[in-house]
Amino acid sequence: HRSVWNAEESRIEMHLVSLCDQRVSIPGLRGLHLEVPEGRHLRTEISTKFTSAQVEAELAAAGLAVHAAWTDRSGDFQLTLARLA
Repeated sequence: HRSVWNAEESRIEMHLVSLCDQRVSIPGLRGLHLEVPEGRHLRTEISTKFTSAQVEAELAAAGLAVHAAWTDRSGDFQLTLARLA
């Protein structure tokens, strides 16, 4: 597992890193086989970080407006309640 901060995109990317050459079978996908060489990174998650202004802009673009917002004491996390604009 490897976590990488992508400053340009303002997000954390999670990756699995193969420790050896592998052939992975996925029977549920009609026998799909993947060749995964040692050291290959497979991105499994993206966690994007938003500022309050970015949240407000995203909501406005969707026809919504911020009704209320709450943060933790350090301001690291925010819960936003939106309503139709």
